[in-house]
Amino acid sequence: MTARVTSKVFQRFTAVDLVTIAVFGALWRAMWYVWNVFGFLFPFNQVLNTFFGVLCTIAALVIVRKAGAATLVNIAALLINVLVQGETLTVALVGVTTGIFADIYCYFILRAGGDPFGSLRHMFIAGLLVAVMHNINLWIIMMKFLYKVPMANSLVAAVFSLGVIGGAIGGLAGFFLGDRIKGLIG
Repeated sequence: MTARVTSKVFQRFTAVDLVTIAVFGALWRAMWYVWNVFGFLFPFNQVLNTFFGVLCTIAALVIVRKAGAATLVNIAALLINVLVQGETLTVALVGVTTGIFADIYCYFILRAGGDPFGSLRHMFIAGLLVAVMHNINLWIIMMKFLYKVPMANSLVAAVFSLGVIGGAIGGLAGFFLGDRIKGLIG
């Protein structure tokens, strides 16, 4: 029996898909403790935040293989933040937008008849989109406007750039991790 490749763009998420998404959301949230160990390096410890966030998002996309998975990973992680950490709903609502552009990108590749989830190039681009959006949300919307953290624009630009690079590396690692896990589970 051969695996059937579907051209359907919107597919329902199965229970296994949702559990996988929740696991990667929880994994990203668990990594919160890792980058906070390096809190003395703030704001540069947030590069690890972006790295882990993009890694978990892209790995989930590669395993689940459905448009919408990137946004759902971010919703899962931020829901945990709200419930465990007491994150404000405003910040959580901003944060859940992190995966939207990666999902839109995957949607257009699927509509064109391609398979973005099995392509390193497409997942690298999706990872870059997640990294850029994560850093826009974190440094511009959250830190500058919501939290009003006083930081020089040059420092924000530097950490934003490093965050995007860290996210790109996380996206590559996420592709290989997701591909490896997908190969193990079939």
